[in-house]
Amino acid sequence: MKIRCHSILGILLGVAVQVTAETVTLSATHDATLFEQDQGTLADGSGQYLFVGRTGGPATRRALLTFDVTTHIPADATITSVTLTLNLSRTISTARTAPQTVERLGRGILRRWRPGRQGHHGGNW
Repeated sequence: MKIRCHSILGILLGVAVQVTAETVTLSATHDATLFEQDQGTLADGSGQYLFVGRTGGPATRRALLTFDVTTHIPADATITSVTLTLNLSRTISTARTAPQTVERLGRGILRRWRPGRQGHHGGNW
């Protein structure tokens, strides 16, 4: 009986899979601001800042961010949580801690894109 228990324990230990938890910190590889307008063709891919939310009028600004996870995270990895940290530099709201909605556009929803070189002051996209 003791031999059999030791054999089973040895087999279980022999097939144990090593699992490690790691934290990966990524910076965005691409970023751009989309400016809402009638033609839908104005964006800023070279500016220093991202603009998001409503302006003083009815227009909305949206930001796109891309992160290259494929070179930093193995394909068979399980991601258990993600934290996105942004710095708010200016707001028209008095509530600097107002909650914002972050939407994730999954793979296949958008074509591959890269930011353009033109700023928001000129050029149609």
